[in-house]
Amino acid sequence: MPGDIVEIVQTCSVCFTDLGTVEEKKENMMLSKTEQLWCEKCGSHVLANRDVVGRNESIAREIESYPPSMLPKVE
Repeated sequence: MPGDIVEIVQTCSVCFTDLGTVEEKKENMMLSKTEQLWCEKCGSHVLANRDVVGRNESIAREIESYPPSMLPKVE
């Protein structure tokens, strides 16, 4: 089924450069991996941070939907 595929973005754990995306089935998805990927900017193999595509935007939209009384006060 098309809903069973999740797109995952991989970024360099050193310089946070986008290293690409992969698609995986939900049941096979692992966000923590020990394999190293080549980073052009760092010029070496590095551990990659993995996250679901669009997660940060989804979190931001969720926070924006909160009533002002629930948001932390910034001084």
